[in-house]
Amino acid sequence: MLRVIHHCRARLPRAASTLLPFLLLLLLWGCAQFSVSHLDRNPLTLDGEQRLELEFWRFDYTVRPIPGGYRVEGRAFPRSGVPEWATYADQLWFAAYLADASGKVLAKDDARLDGMIMKPQGVPFVFVLRERNAPPTAAITFGYRMTLTRQPVAGQASPPASLPGTDGVFFASESAVSSY
Repeated sequence: MLRVIHHCRARLPRAASTLLPFLLLLLLWGCAQFSVSHLDRNPLTLDGEQRLELEFWRFDYTVRPIPGGYRVEGRAFPRSGVPEWATYADQLWFAAYLADASGKVLAKDDARLDGMIMKPQGVPFVFVLRERNAPPTAAITFGYRMTLTRQPVAGQASPPASLPGTDGVFFASESAVSSY
């Protein structure tokens, strides 16, 4: 029994030294802030339909106050930079952000919409941004990450880099960035 206790004591400092980098990383991650200062933003308004255009998506939306935050609802439409052949969203992720005047993210909501056919009537979305005390200078913006192909790739979770008989895969992403 004494031998087992001695053996565990000898390993404790090694385990602690192994965990130290992980704990330090966790501490830094907890201090990280997300910013959308590099993205176009619209002032937070409750005045009817708004429009925000990013490089590859246009977001038409309305904002309504709800208890504890805002409901952002609308449709996203691919812009002219998206190739016409890219009609299947193998991976599609949208996010809505509420930010202060400097671009610091105050609230975020996101949705995955993988495996959908792109349609002319756009992609509907609803986001709930939980922020009770948005400053008067608050702004709304969106983010996305997409992998588009011509058609679903049978039997594969993700398409290969190039599909025979197609123009390949189209990938684009715009979203918040983290800073420490």
